[in-house]
This record gives sequence, C-alpha cells and structure tokens, in this order.
Amino acid sequence: MSEWTEYYLKAFKRLRYDWKDDIPERELHSPDGNYKVRGGWFHAISLRSETAIELGLLDKSCVKKRSQFIDYIRANDVGRSTRRTIREDIRAGDDALDTFIACLEKQEGAKK
Repeated sequence: MSEWTEYYLKAFKRLRYDWKDDIPERELHSPDGNYKVRGGWFHAISLRSETAIELGLLDKSCVKKRSQFIDYIRANDVGRSTRRTIREDIRAGDDALDTFIACLEKQEGAKK
C-alpha cells in the first residue's frame, strides 16, 4: 500500500468510526470532542476527499460520490451555524466515507 493511500484510508476511517454519531441538544465547541454534528467533520470529509482526488487516489465513482456529497451539503446548508445538523446529514457523510474507504481498499486489493 502506498504511503498516501494508507494515510487517506486511515484518515477516512477515523472520520467514519472515531467521531461520535450523537446529536446533543446543546451547541458543541472544539473542547467537547469529536462529534459528527460539528461543521468541522463535514469540512474534513470535503477537504480530505478533494486532496485524495488531486493525488489520483480515488477513482471516478469516488469523484462522483464526492460531488454528490458536496451538492448535498451546499443545498442543505450543512455544517453552518444557521442550521442544526440532522441524522440525514450524518448519513450523507458516512455514506461518502464508506465509498472512499471501499474505493481505496479495492484499489489496494487489485494491486496484490
């Protein structure tokens, strides 16, 4: 596995599995921990997937999934302080991450 593929695979898995799915009643801030309801989670998915695409690590299906994810967060104002995150938003992020993880794992499996 290439160094960059391994790095992004770990990064996507951390975003998918290490951040909390809970939707607390109160507004969260950085010291509150890693919750998927925070705008930073959505931005991290966006930025890491963009860079992985630029590095040529993600195939066309992943590029399409990223485009759908970006369209969703823009159309629904996700990750902004003007709107609370809902379960559907988290599902959209998880779905994108699942696609990116599968894409990277598939590519590495094909190289073996």
